[in-house]
Amino acid sequence: NQVQEAENMLKIMGRTQQAYVLTALTMLFLTFPAITRADETVVEAKLPSGKIASAEYRAGKPGKPAVLLLHGFLQTRGFPTVVSAADTLFAAGHTVLAPTLSLGISRRKMSLPCEAAHAHTLEQDVAELAYWTDWLAQRGHKRIILIGHSFGSVQILGYLNKKQSPAIAKAILISLTYVEVQQDATARAKLVRALRERAGQDKSLVEGAFGHCKKYVAPAPALLS
Repeated sequence: NQVQEAENMLKIMGRTQQAYVLTALTMLFLTFPAITRADETVVEAKLPSGKIASAEYRAGKPGKPAVLLLHGFLQTRGFPTVVSAADTLFAAGHTVLAPTLSLGISRRKMSLPCEAAHAHTLEQDVAELAYWTDWLAQRGHKRIILIGHSFGSVQILGYLNKKQSPAIAKAILISLTYVEVQQDATARAKLVRALRERAGQDKSLVEGAFGHCKKYVAPAPALLS
């Protein structure tokens, strides 16, 4: 009903007013903090880097596959799409584990802006995903379903492309994103050459369009990954 009311409101607004409302809603979602529920347990892990990562764990019914639910680009497990999916899966009896990737920040609770210095790499993200998958398997879950939202799907594909837990039963990719959609093949090849040259020379930050970010800031090796 709330969604219908919002749609009706937008229909009677002018385009300028619609733009203001949609911008406000987008900013709300991008800064959405992690949500805590009465039936959840927050678990933490100390990574090889020394950073502390966390995940929401909700124990479901025995015999049902466990689900690992991964958020999208620069987001957290508190992103509305992830929260809604976690609630629905848990209500259906599934055990749900929803990690927040550290992205190089201990106990990260907020999404990150594009303009922040992003030193984390895809390989580090995949390593954290592997840790949480093994965490579930070590607790007796013999069937695990991986669900990724947006860029979380890309990270899951990165994990599946490497050695994976035998407990993985399937993967579901929601809103699978193609992060290079803003570039044609020539521009991409030029960027990759430039990043490879800089990666071996210095550790300074570079800027580039990546995902939904028009200005993504990172060291060359991190952006190249």
